[in-house]
Amino acid sequence: MAKNRSRRRILSAFRELLVSYNYGEILVTAIIDKAEVSKSTFYRYYSCKLDVFVEMHSDIFDRLLVDLVTEDDWLSQNPHHSIISMSMLAIQRTGGRRSLAAQFGDEWSNAVRLLKISLAGKIKGKINTAFSEDHWHISLDVLSHSLSVLYIEYLIQLINTPSLDVAKKNAYALQGFSCALIKTALQR
Repeated sequence: MAKNRSRRRILSAFRELLVSYNYGEILVTAIIDKAEVSKSTFYRYYSCKLDVFVEMHSDIFDRLLVDLVTEDDWLSQNPHHSIISMSMLAIQRTGGRRSLAAQFGDEWSNAVRLLKISLAGKIKGKINTAFSEDHWHISLDVLSHSLSVLYIEYLIQLINTPSLDVAKKNAYALQGFSCALIKTALQR
């Protein structure tokens, strides 16, 4: 229980700091102080603040994919409520901030890579459940990684160009591309 409590405190502190500061402005010492944990506790769970950022997005990805449960959900031409609501949340939280690439500096490419890997694992699990008895022309690993690239790029566009109109338009494109990839990958 203490392990989960310490991790939750670190994640919560990091989220709170992101409200007031850009990623690049946040130091590990600030996270430790805000979470009221020791340095050794922080480094027991995370090797750096980027690890905290990636784990924080695990919850975000769960909420983003919550409506994609069945085969019909994945193959729908319309974006689901969870995509639209998470898009609006992303837009609201980015107002006036520097681009993510500018905030992350040298860590940007590694951050994107780790986020794509994390999201691909979640997508693979959701697709595996929704299409439990299907066979694939394209491996589920390749499909889930391809979809994660689409989703991450969609989210980056939202954050870098926060517009509700763009979000809705791109949500339809995201769902259409996702559906097309899945249909292409399915062996039926």
